[in-house]
Order: sequence, then structure tokens, then C-alpha cells
Amino acid sequence: SRAEACGGTFCDGAVPGPMPVDQTGENVIFVMGGDKAEVHIQISYDPNTNAEKFAWMIPLTAVPEFSVGSQPLFDSVLAATVPLYGVTTTFESCGEQALSSGSNLTGPAGDEGESNGNSDSSDPSDGGPDILLRQTVGAFDVVVLQDTELAPIQAWLENNGYNWDPNAAPILEQYLAEGNVLAALKLTNGAGLNDVHPIT
Repeated sequence: SRAEACGGTFCDGAVPGPMPVDQTGENVIFVMGGDKAEVHIQISYDPNTNAEKFAWMIPLTAVPEFSVGSQPLFDSVLAATVPLYGVTTTFESCGEQALSSGSNLTGPAGDEGESNGNSDSSDPSDGGPDILLRQTVGAFDVVVLQDTELAPIQAWLENNGYNWDPNAAPILEQYLAEGNVLAALKLTNGAGLNDVHPIT
């Protein structure tokens, strides 16, 4: 069936070096149906870095339902779609020279977890963002934040152990201007790299 790419991770030549993101380290499966989409996300970590401090933000048009994803799903999709390469070499005599040719490409090879989340809202008088959802999903703490301005969200993230990248500000401001909410995910206390799993 036809497959159309959607989304991506984009890195630039930031000083002092490139951003520590492996663009091949994320796999996403979209399941489209009606007016909703189910998204399965698999993140790969480099155990030789401080990956246990990894966190990411996802702009969303509405608060979704989060659950533990399925590693066997990704294993099965990969096994069914990865291309297999075969090489056929032939030699043809052409005078005194022998020519080699022919490299042929063959076609493609042929747990849900419990979440004990609750929805709450921060006190508007404290200047913080609205907290639309706070739950632990497997090894991840998930929070969905909403505000019309970035400053309260930035302050909340910094006060809750997230590293802030100033280069993200104009991007996040655009998402907020479009009415999106922001989901922030990071490994929960006590979770290690061996606990990482896909998220749905």
C-alpha cells in the first residue's frame, strides 16, 4: 500500500557541535481512522550518553489517551517492511576486457499498560500553565500543559527538571498561537534505560 512520510527530527550545526539527536532513533507508526489518529512512538537511546535525562515535548491539538506501546508491534512491522538486498554478478567478455555488472534490488520482505492518570489544573493565580493531564505511563511521567504564552510553560518545565533550549522558544510559541497543547514526557524517577518502551 502507499505510504506517505509525516514528521521528522531536524538537526542543525549548533555550536559547539550538532544536536545530540539520532534521526534514525525514532520510529513512528500512524493508524488513521475517521477523525482520529493512533500514534505509536518508539525511541532508541544511546546507553553511552546521559540518555536517562532524555525528555521530549509533543504539540497536540487535544489531550490524547496515553498508554504503554508494544515492542512486538514494531518488531513485526520492521520484519514485514525492511527491504532485502540481493547481488547478482555477471561477467561478459568484451574483447580483452571483462566487464562486471548487475546489482539487483529485490522487493520488501515478506502490552498494553495501566495508567493511573488524573486531570488537574494549576491555580491560575500562581501564573503557571494549566495542567490538563498528569499520569505515569509505564516508565514515563506524562504531563499535558496549556497556556496562551510560553513563559509560564518554560518556568514550569525548568522547575520540574526539564532542560530548556532557548532555540525551542519560537517553535513552541507558534504551536501555542495555533491553540495546541504541549505534552511533556520524561523517564519517571527510578526508571533506567532498560525500562524504556514504546508509547501510544
